[in-house]
Amino acid sequence: MSAPNLLPLLDQAGLSATHAAFLPDLRNSGTSERAPTDLGLQFADDLASSLERLAADYGTRRVTVYAFSMGAVATAWM
Repeated sequence: MSAPNLLPLLDQAGLSATHAAFLPDLRNSGTSERAPTDLGLQFADDLASSLERLAADYGTRRVTVYAFSMGAVATAWM
């Protein structure tokens, strides 16, 4: 399932008014910029840093991670 196809799930579940979506790309994948990668192991660090930034900038404290493929591997390393 591609990222744009995930967004309607918030509407279908009635969550779009109370939840936000953050859809990061794996390094060197999708529309992300070129960056050093080691097949996803750095993605866990990228995700953790992104969550810290969301907390600092927007006060986001509770997060549900919906991940598959390399994203799922990354969450296991967090």
